Amino acid sequence: IQKDIIMPSQPNLQSWLTYLEAIHPLSMDFKLARIQTVYERMNLSKIAPLIITVAGTNGKGSTSTTIANLYYAHGKKVGLFTSPHITRFNERIRINLCEVSDELLIEAFKAIEIAREEITLTYFEFATLAAFYLFKREAVDVAVLEVGLGGRLDSTNIADADIAVITPIGIDHTAQLGNTITKIAAEKAGIIKMNAKVITAEATPNISIIEKAKAEKAALFINDHAYHYEILSNGEFSYQFKDNAAITLPAPNLLGQHQYQNAAAAITAL
Repeated sequence: IQKDIIMPSQPNLQSWLTYLEAIHPLSMDFKLARIQTVYERMNLSKIAPLIITVAGTNGKGSTSTTIANLYYAHGKKVGLFTSPHITRFNERIRINLCEVSDELLIEAFKAIEIAREEITLTYFEFATLAAFYLFKREAVDVAVLEVGLGGRLDSTNIADADIAVITPIGIDHTAQLGNTITKIAAEKAGIIKMNAKVITAEATPNISIIEKAKAEKAALFINDHAYHYEILSNGEFSYQFKDNAAITLPAPNLLGQHQYQNAAAAITAL
C-alpha cells in the first residue's frame, strides 16, 4: 500500500477520480477476494430484486442499454452500469436512464473508502461498488450490469445474475482470457449462476456456454431456438418468443445489422 496517497480533502469528483487511479498498483487485477470483502462489509447484497448481467465481445453496451430502456418503459426503476465512459465518469452509472450526480458518486466513494480500510481496489472495482451502492440506496427494481472484461473474474460478477445475457463472442483480450474462442467463451460464461436464465445472442453458442449452463442447472434461451427475429424489407423486424405470437417492431435506433440481433436478445431478457 502506498503511504503517500492522500484522500482528497475537497469534495470534488475529479479529485476523487485522480485518487482512485492511484490507490491500487495495477489498473487491472482479476482477483475477486478484495472487492468481495468490501462488498460484504458494505452489506450490499442483494443490490436489486432482479439482476441482469451482460457479457460478450460485441454489443455488450448497446444490449445493456436496450435492456435498461425496455424495463424503464415498462415502469420499472432501473439501474444501469456500463463502461468505459466517453466524456464524464457519471455516464457509467445511470438510474432511470439518467446519469447520477457528482454528489451521489462522492457519497458512494466515501462509503467505499471507509469500508475498504486496508484493502486496495482498482479504479474499475471502485466504480463497480459505487454502482452497487447507489442501486441499493435508490432501491432500483432492476440492475443491468455490463461486464468490463471477460466475466468469471470481472468485478460485476460478485453480484449473482438472475439473467445472464451473452452477446456474440470473438477473439479479444487474449492475454487475460485465452487465445481460443472456447477459452474466451468459458471466461464469459462465468457470469452464469445456479438456476439462472441464460440468453445467447448467437444461434450456435460455444460449447463452453452450453456446458456451464448445464452445470449450473440454468435455463438456456438460444437465438433461433427459444426466440426468433427476422429483419423485414422496410427495416422493421419481427420478434417471436417460443410459441407466442410474433410481434412487429421498429428498427433499432442504432446503426448496423447486428443491432437487430442485440435487440432480440434484449427483448428476450424482458
